Amino acid sequence: MNNSSTQSAQKLYKIAHPSRHQMEFKEECLDNFLPPNHKARKIWDFVQSLDTNPCFVKIRSMQGRVGRPTTSPHVLLCLWLYALTEGISSGRKIAELTMLHDAYRWICGGLSINRTMVCEFRASDSALFHQLLTSSLAIMLRADLLTSEDLAQDGTRLQAAAGFNTYRGENSLSDLLAKADGYIKEVESLTSKELEEVGTRKVSARRRAAREQKERLEEAQRELTQHQEDIKDNKASRSKKEVQKKLENCRASHVDPTVRKMKMGDGSFRLAYNVQFATGTDSRTIVGVQVTNTLDPGTLATTMMQVHTRLKKLGLPFSKHWVADSAYSSAADITEAGALFPNCKVIAPTTLKNIKLAKKPKKDDSKELLMWKKILGTDEFKDIYKKRCSTAEFSNMTTKERGFERLRVRGIGKVLSQSLLYALMHNMMRFWDLSSGAGNLI
Repeated sequence: MNNSSTQSAQKLYKIAHPSRHQMEFKEECLDNFLPPNHKARKIWDFVQSLDTNPCFVKIRSMQGRVGRPTTSPHVLLCLWLYALTEGISSGRKIAELTMLHDAYRWICGGLSINRTMVCEFRASDSALFHQLLTSSLAIMLRADLLTSEDLAQDGTRLQAAAGFNTYRGENSLSDLLAKADGYIKEVESLTSKELEEVGTRKVSARRRAAREQKERLEEAQRELTQHQEDIKDNKASRSKKEVQKKLENCRASHVDPTVRKMKMGDGSFRLAYNVQFATGTDSRTIVGVQVTNTLDPGTLATTMMQVHTRLKKLGLPFSKHWVADSAYSSAADITEAGALFPNCKVIAPTTLKNIKLAKKPKKDDSKELLMWKKILGTDEFKDIYKKRCSTAEFSNMTTKERGFERLRVRGIGKVLSQSLLYALMHNMMRFWDLSSGAGNLI
């Protein structure tokens, strides 16, 4: 059937067609776009209740001086928290939604938001997000939703924003660095005519990109050297051939120098970071966040120190039990943690299948290790360890469900900032659940 016959057939029916050129006059108010109980309003109220003074420290635009006003950090923080609850972790997507979605428009309140502004806030100093995380716990403490409780620690490995094609050896990094030096000299030696032809702005951009690439390559070389020294200093019982093989296979990424190759949960190997969460067994709030480029062993004491400092600021005592899986039960971890916190028992099972053999004391066992062996396998130990799955795994699951599976930033510092932002989002939602008495609605 051709178009003319189709149009004639349509004339037989009463059809309401769209009219896109009709002029309309509307009185609009952003506050009327959202219902009173909308999630965006709740997030805004939560942000207003936080101690956000650290967000204003680096702002240079002051009253009575020249310069345009700075976009409120409250808006940027609220945008990120709302986006993360929706499973959105892209700064570009958030900037797009501020023009298309009523909730994002309401949060902005007429302010113009761009991608750079949003991404730069996420990459802020991790100390800022540490303070905001502490403030979120203080809100719960004031509402009598947080008390002294046991804590559980677990790590989750997240794929980095770098591919294996960037993971190079020592010779390859040297070649890339030589090419970068040659390109910088080539750009700097351009004549005035060539500068006019290419354009000064483009040349400046190329110079900046070349310098940044050179800096990343130099950092990758330093990380590679440090990695090689760590392999040599490792006192684990390995033959010289194994050590030599590890040194030959040692690599570093020239895109994200601090990243490491890790075995993921699905059995594959990727460039990744290891994010450690410390979670309360009763409130299920995240009280500590640490990011490393190593595996779980060796992270126990440092995470406990961070949590101890935070709880001390809040006026809360340190936990009596620290629950973790068998990856944290090495002799070095147990000894170091026990020496720092003698009143806290580490509830971490042994890696050995034979518990009787694991409990057997040895001559070189430390006092802390002997105490751990004494409670290993007891009924009290088993009852406390049962709390681990519903707490430590719970915080990992809730963050991954909202997009925290693959990282969008590079560098261990920025990864820590992003991890803390997710922890803040998690605590905000736990605050709502505990306040409403719903228990577990995340």
